[in-house]
Amino acid sequence: MEVGPLIENQYRLVCDDIQTEADVDKFVEILKSADQWFAQRFEDCPLQFTDERITGCQDLASCYSIEDITQLCNLGNDGAERLFEMLNHCIVGEGFDHSYEDFFLDLDEIELESIDSEGLTDQGFNIRCGLGLVALYCKKFTDELKGTINHDGTENYLQLLFPMETKFEAPNDHGKMETILIKEELEIHVYLFKQTRSPLNYLMFKNMSQTYGSMQKYKEYIERLVSETSMTNVIVFAEE
Repeated sequence: MEVGPLIENQYRLVCDDIQTEADVDKFVEILKSADQWFAQRFEDCPLQFTDERITGCQDLASCYSIEDITQLCNLGNDGAERLFEMLNHCIVGEGFDHSYEDFFLDLDEIELESIDSEGLTDQGFNIRCGLGLVALYCKKFTDELKGTINHDGTENYLQLLFPMETKFEAPNDHGKMETILIKEELEIHVYLFKQTRSPLNYLMFKNMSQTYGSMQKYKEYIERLVSETSMTNVIVFAEE
């Protein structure tokens, strides 16, 4: 399963493909058909841009806030809110940050390393999607936990970083026990391989922190990631 159809927005795609004045006129008609507000607005106040029309309409594909739209064209705040809502609609639902769209799409183009049956472990999962969709689910998870997701542009793994605090009891200089708080960072690598003997890809995780405090948190996060997020919909468990 590819990530593109789940995150791409039809209006952004139209804007991105605009090449001529006729294309701009077609986009205006699309807006008028989609929302009566635009049809009424454009009767008295045609759509205008701070730049020339073709470039301005193309730039709508890269607007990631209402303010971006108000600075680009003459829709005003009300129209900008309506257009921004249209530009943000996609299958994965509200809240998707379209500024990350290229990040996920590019990950689906990564050539995955192969793995044969000898490389499979009881800690991995068969999965029916590419690295882009895996990254989408991981990013939602890291956002909830105030973590970050990174990729170097070439490798077949994602780097997830989570802030973490570890508490333990230790004697102080006077021999009394006190609570020590250590702030650490949990680093998890998420690998995706293509299998030589199956049409499914293979998902694996690795704890790169290897500290005492990270072991339990790593296990907890992986269990939540594969069972409490939408990733469970693309993992093929043994009973399937």
